[in-house]
Amino acid sequence: MKKLAVIAILLALFGPSAVLYAAYSGKTAPKPVKSAVTLYKPPSRSELLALVNAERAKYGVAPLKEDPRLDQSAQDKADDEVIYNYFGHVSPHDGKQGYLYMNTVGIHCTSGGENLTENEFGGNTSLTAVISWTNSPPHHKAMINPEYTLTGFGINGNQIVEHFCQQ
Repeated sequence: MKKLAVIAILLALFGPSAVLYAAYSGKTAPKPVKSAVTLYKPPSRSELLALVNAERAKYGVAPLKEDPRLDQSAQDKADDEVIYNYFGHVSPHDGKQGYLYMNTVGIHCTSGGENLTENEFGGNTSLTAVISWTNSPPHHKAMINPEYTLTGFGINGNQIVEHFCQQ
């Protein structure tokens, strides 16, 4: 019971990385580091964009620009997932591929892509979303694809959607 209390305190004060550090190193948890990204803060488009562009920079890829039309298409997709209670690139109610939502918001893309993430237990953040995409080869490939120049994000509860566009 004492271990659970310690873990709960570490999570509350320092986040999951501190628990992992303490568990695997046998040492006490490190002091929190000030960061632009807070572990338990709800996801935001600006944080998502900053984190995705930081990942692109690691590979020498130009940053993406956020486009309000892609924000709308990604939001429409995230909302569809919540309304119809599913998680996936293809909507079960109409068979629509998620990236096709871009066709309904007045933007023409020569190619497009989509990244999704969901946390069914709650707690999805900008950081956990980007870590999830980074750890998935096809999602990471889309994230760092130099052909994409525009992006947009949709957030609905635990659903986070990113749309990519090449013009």
